[in-house]
Amino acid sequence: MIEWFCKECQINNHQDCGPWGDTDKELFSRIKQTHENHQGWQIYDEEKIYEEKTKHIDQNFMNSFSDGIRTDRFNQMIDDFTFTISEENKEITFIPLENEIKKLQPLSVYDGVAWMLVFLPVKGKIVTTKGTEKNPMIKTEYFQTNYPYYINSKKELIVTKEKWLNEQFQLPDLGLGENVRWKPIDLANFIESDEKVNLKILFDTILNQIKSLIELKDKDSLKVLALWAIGTYFYRLFEYYPYLDFSGSKGSGKTKALVILLCICYNARLSHKITGPNWARNVDALNCTILIDEQEDLNKPESEHAKNLILLLNSAFRTDANQSISVPIKDMGWGSKTFDLGVPVALGHISPLNDVTEDRAIPLKMIHSIDKRILDAEVEQNNHVWNKIRDMTYRSYLDYFDEVIKIKKEVITLPNITSRERNQIWKPIVTLTKLFERHGVTGLEESIKNVIKDTHELRNLSNQSSNLDIQILEKLCELFITKQISEPKDLPLLKNWYRQATILDKITTEEGSELAGISSKQLGNSLDRLQIQRRKKNPYNMCIYFDRQILINLCKRYDLEYQALLAQSALQSHNSNEQSATSAQSAQSAKIDSQEFSATSAQSAESLDTGIAHIEHNEDK
Repeated sequence: MIEWFCKECQINNHQDCGPWGDTDKELFSRIKQTHENHQGWQIYDEEKIYEEKTKHIDQNFMNSFSDGIRTDRFNQMIDDFTFTISEENKEITFIPLENEIKKLQPLSVYDGVAWMLVFLPVKGKIVTTKGTEKNPMIKTEYFQTNYPYYINSKKELIVTKEKWLNEQFQLPDLGLGENVRWKPIDLANFIESDEKVNLKILFDTILNQIKSLIELKDKDSLKVLALWAIGTYFYRLFEYYPYLDFSGSKGSGKTKALVILLCICYNARLSHKITGPNWARNVDALNCTILIDEQEDLNKPESEHAKNLILLLNSAFRTDANQSISVPIKDMGWGSKTFDLGVPVALGHISPLNDVTEDRAIPLKMIHSIDKRILDAEVEQNNHVWNKIRDMTYRSYLDYFDEVIKIKKEVITLPNITSRERNQIWKPIVTLTKLFERHGVTGLEESIKNVIKDTHELRNLSNQSSNLDIQILEKLCELFITKQISEPKDLPLLKNWYRQATILDKITTEEGSELAGISSKQLGNSLDRLQIQRRKKNPYNMCIYFDRQILINLCKRYDLEYQALLAQSALQSHNSNEQSATSAQSAQSAKIDSQEFSATSAQSAESLDTGIAHIEHNEDK
């Protein structure tokens, strides 16, 4: 059935009228007679009508973004798109926002102001009124708890229930009763003081306290530990924050080191096992530092706990890592909530970590101390020195966050390490090193560079001994240098192509080789990851392509010490070729001389034979 309508009808006060169907011929004929001379009389097309109605709205809306949303246009948007849902005894109103939702993290920086979540002790009472107006029943209950507040770098202390704060930001799901880690008297002194915290005193206090309780393999590593702990207050200013990896034999002090961090780090949590939901809730609400002890099964793929923890660790390395989870939203059904996962993590263990976690961690080797004072010392968590340290670390973030942001933008020059190590592992530590050096801590940069150098060398050794790809690359270099492999001789077109089966035999048959058990498929996958070209070259089937320069480039990429040997073998090959060329030239000369001598001899013999024949002929006569 065809339907008609009159667009911007003059009779209908320039509003659209219709549609009408032509089933009732008498009625439709009168309507048609009334409207058919109007410009807007046309066949009804619902999609076209919608486009016409919304065209000017969409265009105006898009135009408003050309130079940002203008105030008048945005106010109109609020009027146009604000809506209310009424349900029984409540109404829910939705009002559009000009900007994206700002989530106020426990550690945040917005518009040049640093914010930090703290808990302060409060007491109060709950008065409940029941009954009738004439006979009220009043019940009074008293309580004490720790309540969440925000303190900012402008020294404003704001309770999290403050209306203005909730209108401006989306706040995390905060509970009650969290530990008071910044004492109220210290917080009050910060608000009243005009002086910044002394960073040299802060660093020296932490370092001396650590020295009195544990022993690492060198003093420089203790300084890294101190900087890492302070950095847990600054970590959200960086894209990545490295893990700490405490390893050592039983009784070397790994647990004690984690308890020290528990006393210093921002909202620290110490656990032997932590579940995914618990991790997400704690990190999202508190930006807490995660300390995990006795992680002996992180390299055991059959462990369910290890699988879950590795997934979390793979995400948490990025400070902005998050995960969306469906959750019930009060009074509005189900919705999607984003939980933050990125957070500083320290691990204590005896057995090796899995490769991925190890690559993202700063290794700190614990040793059995022979100092009786260290052996007898225990970490007293209620000691006032920890309160003093936390007071200074809280203040350091609020006092120096802007300087850290500026230093972070400076170029970091750390030669002889990979860009990944420089930008993802060491950037926060080096940035804080510069901050403390500029505020009186001398010699710190040199100490940190020593640790970086040692860590890089250890990581290289570990990678080279455990990484299958690197082991295969090393073996290819050895086979090439010692000329144990060669190109197919009967096909000149296969220059620099080598049989994969031949290489596999060389790799797997070597006595004592760690690669003895690998299959042809494993070798092929590894060569593909190394981006060494492979092709089927009949009759030799699978062959791989590489030359000296390809191997040198790969060694540079993976920081292997084969470049010099490859270059040296090239020189030797060149010298050998020159010698061969000289020998060939001598041989050629000798061959020519021999040929000339032979020719002369032949000529002489021929002349002699001719002479003898001539004599014999004359004698016959």
